[in-house]
Amino acid sequence: MNGVWLTVLIVISALLICSGVRARRIGRRGLRIASMTLLAALSILTLSSSVLAIAGMIKATNRSAPVPYVQVEGTGEQIRRGAAIADSFCGACHTQSGPLTGGMDVGKHLAVPVGSFVSSNLTPAGLLPHWTDGEIFRAIRNGIDADGNWLTIMTYTNVNHLSDADIEALIAYLRSRPIAGERTVNPPDHFNLLGLMMLGAGMLPSSSPVFQRDRYPPLMRARQPNTANTSCRTPTVARATARI
Repeated sequence: MNGVWLTVLIVISALLICSGVRARRIGRRGLRIASMTLLAALSILTLSSSVLAIAGMIKATNRSAPVPYVQVEGTGEQIRRGAAIADSFCGACHTQSGPLTGGMDVGKHLAVPVGSFVSSNLTPAGLLPHWTDGEIFRAIRNGIDADGNWLTIMTYTNVNHLSDADIEALIAYLRSRPIAGERTVNPPDHFNLLGLMMLGAGMLPSSSPVFQRDRYPPLMRARQPNTANTSCRTPTVARATARI
């Protein structure tokens, strides 16, 4: 639907520009100037909206981060720690019909209607059994699912500030959960046209992923570019520990 509305905006922009050119033929000078001014303003408005929407689409689909090398042991201590973290960070958005079963459209609770953002089922009834520990780690730290989709609401919370040990504990707890609820849609997040325009205008944050070099095998680590996204530029985030 966003593509349809974007096409409509572009067509309207083209029609307004053509109308503005034709308005030059109006005989009365005052009416001609008023018509051209109005049509020019509307053309700029619709064209700017189209450009912002396209920029938002690029931002929404251009988020990436490599999958780290993670193998969680799943000890009793990790599971207990993970349960406490889940209660603090996950329960509010991922609990509707049952604990961590997801299905809540967080977008309905936002002050501005920018899209639909459905929380995922974090029990084995969802997609997590098909994800590796590294893919779950990346989803929590970088807000990217196993298929490379941007988990928007995840990046707007402070869950990505959890320490590595806390994320591993959370993974251990999620692995220990019983099956409950139904599988939620994937990808769960969809910006509407307004959301894309706000994203393109920089009115919605689209923070860069954060990852650690030492989380990758030596061969993959050697291929990582030395960019602003690496943990050497963000040591405080990489070492942060959540308060429970």
